[in-house]
Amino acid sequence: MNWFKKKEKPSQEENDSHAVTRGLLVFAHPTTVISVEEILRDEGYEIRVVSPN
Repeated sequence: MNWFKKKEKPSQEENDSHAVTRGLLVFAHPTTVISVEEILRDEGYEIRVVSPN
């Protein structure tokens, strides 16, 4: 049974018209947040980390 299907890579024109400008990631452990923050910044994403307190 196929639960997940691979999507075809969209053309550059389709990528530009459906650009994501915001997102929300929620993690249970602060150490995971630090790791993901570093990876995303290295990939060129502008991110902001906010504590739930």
